[in-house]
Amino acid sequence: MRKLRQSTSVDVPIGPFLLSTDGYSAATALTITQPDIRLKKNAAAWAQKNAAQTLTHEENGYYEVTLDATDTNTLGLLRVAVNES
Repeated sequence: MRKLRQSTSVDVPIGPFLLSTDGYSAATALTITQPDIRLKKNAAAWAQKNAAQTLTHEENGYYEVTLDATDTNTLGLLRVAVNES
């Protein structure tokens, strides 16, 4: 859990993503784009993140997503989900 300032841009690490073949090894070559990233703002319906972005692998299966001021404009809990095959 991390506190975010309302209506500001922030880079958030997400992961680790693991290979489905063994459930252990880091997935380092995923192509995670805007439609793959879903946000749930304070119990509202899930929605796609605002800005177009292709995530970059950082290390050990962790990627970094940038949430902009539109993504963080609601007070309360913010949940980020990624579904990548």
